[in-house]
Amino acid sequence: MNKDKFILVASDNSHALAAIIKNISGFEQYTCITATKVSNIIELVKSFKPDLIILHFREVKTVLKSLQFFFKLENLNLYCLKHKFCNTELNYTSKSLLFIQSYEDALKNNSLKTNINYLLVLIQNANNLTKKEVDSKKSISASYKNRNSSLARYVLELDQKKTLLHNLEQRIKQLCIDVDISTRSKLVSLLSDIKISKSNKNHWEDFKIYFENINPSFIKKLSFQFPKLTSKDLKYCCYLKMNMSNEDICKLLGINQESVRTHKYRLKRKLTLSKEENLQNFLQAFLQ
Repeated sequence: MNKDKFILVASDNSHALAAIIKNISGFEQYTCITATKVSNIIELVKSFKPDLIILHFREVKTVLKSLQFFFKLENLNLYCLKHKFCNTELNYTSKSLLFIQSYEDALKNNSLKTNINYLLVLIQNANNLTKKEVDSKKSISASYKNRNSSLARYVLELDQKKTLLHNLEQRIKQLCIDVDISTRSKLVSLLSDIKISKSNKNHWEDFKIYFENINPSFIKKLSFQFPKLTSKDLKYCCYLKMNMSNEDICKLLGINQESVRTHKYRLKRKLTLSKEENLQNFLQAFLQ
């Protein structure tokens, strides 16, 4: 093979395996390798040392225990997709990027591909730091990776929360049709509470705390160097610093792609970038 970056996709369901592979088809710098049995996973991890391992098994806890027997989980980047009706709790507290999500939820609204992209960005960032500081910065690298993990976990959980609230909102609207006036009034009140939760500004404040742990002084120095930036501008800059795509930002903020493109155009002007300069590249390199 002519690539040295690998994503291992392992599942005991052929349809799920195909669906997951389809969602990583756009990551051209990675070669996808697959497995359907635990023994195959172990051999492939030993041979290829994949950057990311995506697991979808009915008994995923058993698979994790097998991996733990052969490898240190903190050396593996794991994304576990649970079956919808699986009630097994995964209580692993390793330092690895261990993300757990329902397979069905991950497929909704193309979020599986978005989540995989988040994880690959985090892994690449951690790897870059490790390469630069191999001898003297091992503890810093681990800390950086853990902080990135917290930030990505927050973003993924926020996305799942919004999906849950949306589904709940739609269900309540359906119930309103077939109930009496008194019950309908109570349901409408619940809808109002859901709407407030979906637009809660505290999401941004929580996100900012996570972000600043990973990128200290980024917001402060960016706003000092470019005083015309509004709080909304700074929010977009943070998302772009995280390498979020237009689609990611749309989902997170509940807006359309045209709004994102318009705001990015205005940002370039405020940051005094030329037409040829790439906004995302500029923010990625800022303070590095």
